[in-house]
Amino acid sequence: MGLQTKLGAGIFGGAGVVFQMLAGNGTAWVQLAGEIVEYELPAGGSLLVHPGHLALYRAEMQLEFATIKGVKNKFFGDSLFLAQVHGPGHVWLQSMTPAKLAAAIEPYLPDKSSSSSS
Repeated sequence: MGLQTKLGAGIFGGAGVVFQMLAGNGTAWVQLAGEIVEYELPAGGSLLVHPGHLALYRAEMQLEFATIKGVKNKFFGDSLFLAQVHGPGHVWLQSMTPAKLAAAIEPYLPDKSSSSSS
């Protein structure tokens, strides 16, 4: 486990953004949400993405958080920061953030208030 403690990272989860590192030989299963899009960033290349859409990235890549410019974004956007991943390396993005995934499956969960106690 790794903890991202840079300025602004605490906004996302209160205690920072927690990453889990996978290493070694073998098969790893990860759970992602929605469609997965892959990018191969060249040396010197970078990608700005909403932190909730960043699914996986290579450990040797540098990750920073950048503020979003513009008053409208600060008041009407759902995040004040973007994750900026620097190449070279491979990045996997997910189309649904964890919050949007939870909202999408919520209607299909059992209703706790309708439990039968007869």
